[in-house]
Amino acid sequence: MSPLTKRRTCVACRRVGAKETMIRVARGADGAVGLGREGRGAYVCRAETCISKAIQGKAFGRALRVEASSVDWAELETELLRTITDSNVES
Repeated sequence: MSPLTKRRTCVACRRVGAKETMIRVARGADGAVGLGREGRGAYVCRAETCISKAIQGKAFGRALRVEASSVDWAELETELLRTITDSNVES
């Protein structure tokens, strides 16, 4: 990884990697959490284990500073898993 590569840390496993290799989840100004949003963000590896760990371990909630009850975590997990499945098909 070159020194100019933007690096991010996975909220689940704490691995540092290139921004392009991770998925960004964000909380918008309206408080909604999802992919492709502007606002406070958190990154997770493109691995099922990291996605599950980030949601079940409440890492996203802490990183995004949201109340656990205000987010449909199961829907977010499904969306994230679909993202990694779709990217594997395209490769």
